[in-house]
Amino acid sequence: MSSAVSWKAPPSVVETATLWARTRAIIVDLVVVSVIQAVINGVFGSERITNAIIDPSTTGGYSSYTSTTSVDGFWLWAAAIAYFSLLEGLFGDTLGKAVVGIKVTDLMGRPAGWRAVLIRNTLRIIDSFPGFYLVGALVARFSPRRQRIGDHVAGTLVVPARAVVGPGLSAQSRRRRVAVLLAIMIAFAASCFAFAYYGRIFGPRVTERARERIGDVVAAAYARVGIVQRDVDPAQARLNGHHGSLTPAEQLVPLLRYRT
Repeated sequence: MSSAVSWKAPPSVVETATLWARTRAIIVDLVVVSVIQAVINGVFGSERITNAIIDPSTTGGYSSYTSTTSVDGFWLWAAAIAYFSLLEGLFGDTLGKAVVGIKVTDLMGRPAGWRAVLIRNTLRIIDSFPGFYLVGALVARFSPRRQRIGDHVAGTLVVPARAVVGPGLSAQSRRRRVAVLLAIMIAFAASCFAFAYYGRIFGPRVTERARERIGDVVAAAYARVGIVQRDVDPAQARLNGHHGSLTPAEQLVPLLRYRT
């Protein structure tokens, strides 16, 4: 037996959420997105020098420098867009919107489709310019239905949860969508763990100083073989042993301790 769902007829004028409600929702969502982006930066990012003092006694070295660990901005935006689009597509709201009690709908007040939420959230790149959604807030302020640029293009509204029309999600449908969300979260956590544990040949961070020495191509041996450049160092090829392969003998270095 299927669960009963509520249904409302479309009103002549759809009530829209206040800008203050949307502001409170975006504050909560930006905190959540910042945490997600921090995890991505920490796991997948590389060290980038932000300020440095060149040491005149060396060639290309630094006497001191400050750095940050981050990925390219494209991936941070992709994570933010994925967060908003996934939750709005599955449930009609994000964590921030759920706390405040507002939802994303189409122009008739019905739940928005995946295409619409993807468009409206991709255009956050424009709405957020130059910071904290200033462009989007100004456009929504002077829009009759409080639509930012993404809402105008996607044909969406942000309304109080009580104003959503049409049948709501059944209990079974909501459970399925929660299961999908949990599966995606588990996959994301597993990929972060796998990359942090297995994916960094050059250590937990690739420093700028090391990056300069790595070159364009890296050849890593996985067996009892050696990689040499005979034309650069002919004597190297005549050595009995070589270091550098990704084998247990190279990576697991024994440690002897003596206590008196």
